[in-house]
Amino acid sequence: MSKTIKIILGIILFFIIIGLFWKNQANKEREITEKKPILIGVTGPLTGDAADYGQNVRNAIELALEEINNSGGMKGRRFKIIYEDHACESLKAVTAIQKLIHIDKVSIIIDEACSSCALAGAPIAESNKVLLILPTASNYKIKEAGDYIFRIYPSDAFQGKKLAEMVISENYDKAAIIYKNDDYGFGLKEVFEEEFKKLGGKIITVEAHGVGEADFRSIITKIKYSQSNVLVLADDSKYGALILKQARELNLNVPIYGSDAMKDESLIDVANYAAEGLITVFPNYPKEANYKSVESLYERKYGKSPAGYALYGYDTLKLIASVIDKVGSDPTDIKNELYNVKDYKGVTGIIAFDDFGERISVDYDSYIVENKQFIPLK
Repeated sequence: MSKTIKIILGIILFFIIIGLFWKNQANKEREITEKKPILIGVTGPLTGDAADYGQNVRNAIELALEEINNSGGMKGRRFKIIYEDHACESLKAVTAIQKLIHIDKVSIIIDEACSSCALAGAPIAESNKVLLILPTASNYKIKEAGDYIFRIYPSDAFQGKKLAEMVISENYDKAAIIYKNDDYGFGLKEVFEEEFKKLGGKIITVEAHGVGEADFRSIITKIKYSQSNVLVLADDSKYGALILKQARELNLNVPIYGSDAMKDESLIDVANYAAEGLITVFPNYPKEANYKSVESLYERKYGKSPAGYALYGYDTLKLIASVIDKVGSDPTDIKNELYNVKDYKGVTGIIAFDDFGERISVDYDSYIVENKQFIPLK
């Protein structure tokens, strides 16, 4: 064998060895990656005024997490959740989402609740091409938040229209409004005003309150002596309960309609019989086999029924898992696939997204408080 041939064979053997080495390294890296958990960041109001909402949604997310990991995870990888508390404060939400993206290196974030926090965090997620999925945020402006922003809960564009139609249908055409001065309350107030006027109603007075207020007697008195024949509250259960108590103390004698955030057992716990007669709305979802099964699991795990928004958190994580099982964990691939979701069967009903990442319209049920319970209003 000539020297030249030996050199050529040596070179070929060298590249074969190098190739096998890098293939072995790639296989090792792939095995490590496959064993690594898929990180999901979750921000939410785990403390503060909205802590009840945040804790309930967290409970449902944990229920879904347990199911996913007990079944082996997705693509051979378990889920790991990193929680950050933003207490329903925009600045804290920005800090939380920055930490999750740049320190924890997550590429999927669930923001449990609070429209103001969702709107503050959305530009950060969008600029970093990180998925931000919202179980409960409802401000109508989220529709334009970005290509990587999706929400499971319907927009207040639907709720505001429903409230206006209900009020007008009962021949109440002169409305007073009290709203919480944040993105949720203000946005819902705007939609209701616009729809109510379209239907021939007149807005008599609009009153706002800030976070931390507890005395609403002056604005209730103003409404009492106005020409309004109905009061609409764009508020949450904490402040709604206080307003109801003080309205009854001052003998405000007009029907009161409340937004979806007021349909919570905690409102009745605080307002007691002052809540009697309150009418609220809430998105309906089917009480079918999957709902009853998850409701039962939740009750066994936490000793209570899932309140209000809770099961939207369950659906959010389960939907993420189903998409990852189909396309893998790359956030852009997940984002692209989410736009194709048209018939996912969640416990909160069929989930389908439009071109804005908005959940396609759902119906609303209405409720009245009777004997300290929310009763479906026929």
